[in-house]
Amino acid sequence: MKDASIVELNKKVDKMIVALASLQELVLHNFKEINGRLDKLEQRMDRLEERIDRLEERMDQIEQKMEERHQDYMTKFDSIFGQLATLNDENTIGTYQTQQLREEVAIIKKRLHL
Repeated sequence: MKDASIVELNKKVDKMIVALASLQELVLHNFKEINGRLDKLEQRMDRLEERIDRLEERMDQIEQKMEERHQDYMTKFDSIFGQLATLNDENTIGTYQTQQLREEVAIIKKRLHL
């Protein structure tokens, strides 16, 4: 009786060993698959980082161009504002001189009519 139960236990142990071996193979297969997926994911992440770096580089170039254009526009605006200020000053002086000439003409007209 004891021999039969030992044989039966040995059969159960053998089945468990086979089941464990099968599970081990499955775990190893899944582990390899997960590692493969992680490698692909790392490659994608590397490509994304490269794309981000290129985009940041392009953004820096665009910012630099925008700054250059801003400086160009500000220089042009400074020139235009300077010209407007000069025209405004000349207009003010011209208005004053025109007023003086009108007053002189009025004085001369008074003298001629007397």
